[in-house]
Formats: sequence, structure tokens, C-alpha cells
Amino acid sequence: MKKYILFLLVPFLFCPFFNLQAEVINDLSFMPENVWYSGGELKDGEVVNIHTAIWNGLDDKVLTKIDFYDSETLLGSRDLLIEQKSLSEASISWKVTAGEHYISAKIISPKSVIDGVEKDIKVSSNETKKDRQKISVVIKDEAGEEVKTKDAFNGILGQAEDKVKDILNEDTERKISVVFESIEKYRLDKAEQVKGFADGMKEKIDEIKSEDEEAEEGLAGYNVKFYFWKIVHFIFDNKIAFYVVSGLLLLSILRAIYRAFRHRT
Repeated sequence: MKKYILFLLVPFLFCPFFNLQAEVINDLSFMPENVWYSGGELKDGEVVNIHTAIWNGLDDKVLTKIDFYDSETLLGSRDLLIEQKSLSEASISWKVTAGEHYISAKIISPKSVIDGVEKDIKVSSNETKKDRQKISVVIKDEAGEEVKTKDAFNGILGQAEDKVKDILNEDTERKISVVFESIEKYRLDKAEQVKGFADGMKEKIDEIKSEDEEAEEGLAGYNVKFYFWKIVHFIFDNKIAFYVVSGLLLLSILRAIYRAFRHRT
């Protein structure tokens, strides 16, 4: 059986007609610069040209296609007929967008052209290095002029504030202001009241200690009350803490009401 297999392989080993592989060459390659840009600034919204150049070091013309990619996305293609021992350039236009880009070019289906007959060839490396470009977002105003990000956000906040003022008439705005002032007065009054409770507990603890320095068991209850009023005072005395705690309490109440109605239905 082995003899028959060897007999069948002999023609493939000695007859070039059965060599179906295309010739691998090293004389068709991209220039060291790989890819470069022209025609505008690499900025979000601008249109630029992406360039690459291929050197044909063969003694024959080469017909090939050049594909341009952004990562795995095809941006465009160009067909080239490159004369022997010469350099040829290919380019496409590209509208720049914000984000991270990896630009590259590939040699696709190269063929040598001899007396009008095309022959497939293979190159040792058919792709450029990926050129990484990180493009920032460009924000423009209504007139189309570029503005800085900070100014844009300030403008958006200003527009939102104007819209709120348009929705709320002067009477509603005055009522909200009155309610807020009432809440603030209540908060400050309660802070003073609770501070008085905490100070009272402290005085009571000091009084007991002055009468009996070893009366630790009797002080336990007073200490708990003292720290409790201190925490409550901190909440009422600190505006942020007061509104955060109030919001959480309100949210808990609304959730409890929602659950009660849901179970009824």
C-alpha cells in the first residue's frame, strides 16, 4: 500500500505543473511610514485623507487592491497598477469621528502582470501596523462654532435653569421659597432644642460623677441618651445631613405606602 502512495506522490514532487502554491515574494511591501494623513486636522467632524505607499521591487508590474481599515471596519478600497521597481501611493477620504481608532491598510489579491497575463503572488506581509488615533469629542454651539466642554455644560445648565423658570411662574416660585424658608427655620429651631437636651444630659452625667466617681452603672442610661441627642443634633445642625436623612425617610414612607396599596390590589 505504501508503494502505491509513493508512486502517486512522485509527479507532485518533480513536476512544477502540480505546484499550485503562488510564489511568496518579499519585494512587494508597504513603506516604513505605513499610513499618514493630509487635507485637514484629525478632529471630530473633519474630513481628511488616509495615505499609504507600496513599493514594487519586482521586475514585473503588479495589479492589486488596497483596503483601508479602522480596526475591522472597512473604510474604503483603491485599485493599483504598480510599475516594476517603483513606488505607488493610495489614499481614501475619511470623516473623522470621536473615539479610539486603529487605522491600517492591507494588500489584497496581488497579481504580477507579464505580457498581459496575470499571475497570483503572495507577499510575506500584506498589512501595515495599526496606527492608533484617539479623537476627542467636539461640541459646537448653534452658530456652528466650536466651544470648550466646560462652557458647553455651563450653557446646558443655564438653558435648563431658564426652562425651569419659564415653567414656574413668580407665584409658584414665591411659594416654594416660603416653604423652603419654613423648613430651614424648623431645622435650626430643632437643632437648638436638641442641643439643649444633649447639654442637659451632659450636666446630669457630670453631676453624678461629682457625687460618686465610681457610679458607672448608673451613668449607662444617661450616656446612651447623651450620644443619642448628640447624633440628632448633628443631623439637624448640618444642612446636608438633614436633607439626606429626610429624603431617605420620605422614600421609605412612600415605599411602604406603595407596598400597602399593591398588596390590597
